[in-house]
Amino acid sequence: GMTGKRRDIAAGMLAIDAYEEPMAAKLRAELRKIEGLTLYGPPEGYPRTSTVSFTIAGKNSHDIAEFMAERGIFVWDGDFYAIEITNMVLKLAEQGGLLRIGLAPYNTMADIERTIQAVKDFVKE
Repeated sequence: GMTGKRRDIAAGMLAIDAYEEPMAAKLRAELRKIEGLTLYGPPEGYPRTSTVSFTIAGKNSHDIAEFMAERGIFVWDGDFYAIEITNMVLKLAEQGGLLRIGLAPYNTMADIERTIQAVKDFVKE
């Protein structure tokens, strides 16, 4: 029942989701295979965005972010203003919170492959 700009915006958002979700699913699936890495977010099959958050046991999230930046992969680290859940519930303050990767319509599957390899390389160091 939508018309005009509202319909166009909704169609655009659905198209973005259809483009980004396969890449995010691949990223989550491959990261899940890395020993010591913990993914955060809803279980597979539940509504979610194409943002992927994780930690690596014994590693500071800021150090992971710097490693990724040196490889031209831009991510965020910290508590993202979710201070209570990140620091008090998940108890991630000492390791710098979470690392967060947000996909966008300009990302490609090649970007995802490069990101997965960079995380694997970080874990090897």
